[in-house]
Amino acid sequence: MSGGQSTVISMEACMKNLIAALLSAIILCSAALPVRAEEKLKTAPVAESTVGEKGGVLIDRGRLIFEPGFAYSHITTQRLDIAGLFVVPALAVGIIQVEKIKRDILVPSASFKYGLTDSVELDIKIPYSVRYDEYTIGESPDFESKRVNEAGFGDIEGMALIHLVREKGTRPDVIAGIKIKSRTGKDPYGVPTETVSGSVIPTELPLGSGHWALEPGFTFVRTSDPAILFANISYFWHMKRDVGSDLGKVDPSDSINYSAGFAYALNDELVLSSAFEQKFFTKAKIGGEKQEGTNINVASLLLGASYVLSSRTTFGFILGVGLTENSPDVQVTLRMPTNIL
Repeated sequence: MSGGQSTVISMEACMKNLIAALLSAIILCSAALPVRAEEKLKTAPVAESTVGEKGGVLIDRGRLIFEPGFAYSHITTQRLDIAGLFVVPALAVGIIQVEKIKRDILVPSASFKYGLTDSVELDIKIPYSVRYDEYTIGESPDFESKRVNEAGFGDIEGMALIHLVREKGTRPDVIAGIKIKSRTGKDPYGVPTETVSGSVIPTELPLGSGHWALEPGFTFVRTSDPAILFANISYFWHMKRDVGSDLGKVDPSDSINYSAGFAYALNDELVLSSAFEQKFFTKAKIGGEKQEGTNINVASLLLGASYVLSSRTTFGFILGVGLTENSPDVQVTLRMPTNIL
């Protein structure tokens, strides 16, 4: 067995062991750790804005939260798509050759969060994606543009969170979580294409990755009055899949992700927050061959604000600004978690 194969097998074995350990912890601690998250974790609006999806807040036993959301991303790139493999935010396979891409993605979503116990929370997110791609082909002054639109349900996600450690002294709160991403969105494989001015572009767009994925991770939260400090680290693991045709097995990029930031309460209703987020992607593989140029670095600065509308509802806003060549230029996220039960 070659060194490369051993490395891949070792990584997959480590991931399976980590995921098994997290699942075991969630099952065992749901009964063994009836620890109530501190009030700051349940009421701090920053948890609903900047770190909510990373597992920075847990809700009470029997409590149900409905969270409508909306996300917008704008991406402009001059980079050719390597073998048509889009690493983020979606995956498309085919030979796509263009000079410039402008991409706008709008994602309204509905999320539900339920407190299984005082230390375990279960979440589900159902997204609906609307995507607009504009391809600019050719050289100045003879540019030609082609616009392609697509809309439909994206990849449904589920997540389980457990409050492992409670803050005491210099020790922070520690929350473990595991996210499962389905492939319910429109499959990217076999997307039809057309030739425009000698370049091949898609006539339809994918709305999902076409692969199941797991993302285990940990969140750390510590109070430093009047601020809250938080950090998160996770590993996003795409499962490879045999897609048939001439491609064979496709193994999309995995990524190591981390984020860190703080929130500051201006008063009892308004909280401002900021965070830095970075993702390091591994090289994707098609038919066992690594695809050059897919090991990208995505980093963003996140600025958030959250306002308590009532005892049952909070409104959160996040502005994300891309800091690297492969990052989305701008991201806007809106959330309005509402306590139902």
